[in-house]
Amino acid sequence: MKKITEIEAIKNLELNFVKVFKNKDPFDNCFTDNIQAKLLLFPTDGYYLQEEPFNVLRQAISHFGEDDFFISEIEGDCFSKSLSSGSYEHSHWVGVTSSTFEDYTDIPIVIENAIYSTYGNWGVIISHEGHAVLGGSTDLIEQVKNLYPQCITCKQRFIEYWEHNQREYNSNIDWVNDFLKQFS
Repeated sequence: MKKITEIEAIKNLELNFVKVFKNKDPFDNCFTDNIQAKLLLFPTDGYYLQEEPFNVLRQAISHFGEDDFFISEIEGDCFSKSLSSGSYEHSHWVGVTSSTFEDYTDIPIVIENAIYSTYGNWGVIISHEGHAVLGGSTDLIEQVKNLYPQCITCKQRFIEYWEHNQREYNSNIDWVNDFLKQFS
């Protein structure tokens, strides 16, 4: 994975990001209208996809002719250089479909982040609560489902996780049913 630091390259990242995402909230319907299908991935490994979903995503995008992808830390104003020296400096990387899971987990991601198309065709946002939302073409989502049949249990495991949080920590889960309606 190669770190991207040039401001002009970061502006290009933003142009691709906004083709996929209308906001950066993984607890909302964060995708633009041109994203045809969505899939919930649960659980994640902290701020990283788990190994199998990461490898499946690489295979799926490669199948559709994409060789590169971007990764951006997305909390706050992530596509501009901070003006104050005390501000957190967001990191952005470009990866290739031949990148290994170890290449991916070796990059220091410490906040919510997105993995997304260099063409603005698909994207994933990984939340701080251990889930990821994937959006793209219907064909891409079907390819992911075919390569990763365990994804069928993600919704149920997500529901069980939040029901547990409600019982143990009195978490508000009123939002969960509406949130889940967006996924195929």
